[in-house]
Amino acid sequence: MLNQNQATGTLRLRNTPTFLPIIISQVAGDSSSCIIPSNNLNINRLRSRAPLYQLEAVICDINQHKVIFMRDLPTDKWYYYQKTRTCQELDHNLNEDLKNILESNSTREQQKLIRSAHFLLSVIFFNATKYIYKQEIDVN
Repeated sequence: MLNQNQATGTLRLRNTPTFLPIIISQVAGDSSSCIIPSNNLNINRLRSRAPLYQLEAVICDINQHKVIFMRDLPTDKWYYYQKTRTCQELDHNLNEDLKNILESNSTREQQKLIRSAHFLLSVIFFNATKYIYKQEIDVN
């Protein structure tokens, strides 16, 4: 799937996958740090004319339990799911706050929005282990 160019030290994708899992490692051992995902992901540097990817899910480890936050891309509504529990939709305010964080182009603004958001939203970012991006389907 990856092709390494020895001369330039760059990576190239041979194929464009439907899903891109981005595994989040602990940020320099600092539990107060997090990686805030982008709503959209452009991988043109890895493969020319690659499609755009949209964030579809965030997988978190919370108290040794997996919690999955997933977005229904057509409606842009977020849900969360934990094994042995039913899938729950985030209420309107949480959904809007999460969208504002992901759509912000400023890291400083994202950090401010996370600090002022409901505890559940900060849990998403500080406990994320994987971001799942889905290839955007071109309807044209």
